[in-house]
Amino acid sequence: MTTVRLPGTTYFVTGVCERHEFRLKPSPETNAAFVVATMEAADRHGVDVIAVCQMSSQNHAVVHDWTGFMSDYLRDFHGVMGRYGSARDEVVNCKFWSSQDSDTMVLGDVSTILEKVAYTLANPTKDSSSRGRRTGMGCARGSRTSVPDVVRSTSGPNASSTKMVPFQRW
Repeated sequence: MTTVRLPGTTYFVTGVCERHEFRLKPSPETNAAFVVATMEAADRHGVDVIAVCQMSSQNHAVVHDWTGFMSDYLRDFHGVMGRYGSARDEVVNCKFWSSQDSDTMVLGDVSTILEKVAYTLANPTKDSSSRGRRTGMGCARGSRTSVPDVVRSTSGPNASSTKMVPFQRW
């Protein structure tokens, strides 16, 4: 069944790794790949990222879809992160994202949006399984106009001299 995506809609998105494996485990490279995948897909499809949180086995995001291309945004983000994770973990024919546990919820009014933004930004500290530790790189706030300088190539798109810097709040 095809999901209808309407322009001007705000969503709460949850992505869960297959079998809840820690495939989003924090490292400077994974954190940078997550930010770049999120912001590049958002830029490409007219989606504003209001709040995002990456944890070891899942992520949450509150996004506003200006164009109605939310499905394309999700496809591109999940595709890039899935290919990155498979290459990093040196696996083939292995699902990265769980289709059963991943969800997209339409957020209607301002109070619901604020509630989900607060939940997203506080999530790593609320997680009881973390026992006081952060389970991922943390959270970020921003929009598609404030892409951090995470990955910049000095000689083309496939350059070997790519600079990776740790994720920072912006």
